[in-house]
Amino acid sequence: KMGWLLRILHSNGASLFFFGIYIHIFKGLICGSYRLINVWLSGVIIYFLMMGIAFTGYPVIWGQMIY
Repeated sequence: KMGWLLRILHSNGASLFFFGIYIHIFKGLICGSYRLINVWLSGVIIYFLMMGIAFTGYPVIWGQMIY
């Protein structure tokens, strides 16, 4: 009966998660954390892994937007 609520919370939570990631990246650029190259590269790798996970999950959404 409450499946619609779970679906909306999951969708909004995923969007807020990536919004938080973008805020974190912007803060890192402002503060100059890119000077620590190892930390910056590990963050870039994690970012691309998250984007890959998000992309692979996109085609299997309930709305079936790919058809």
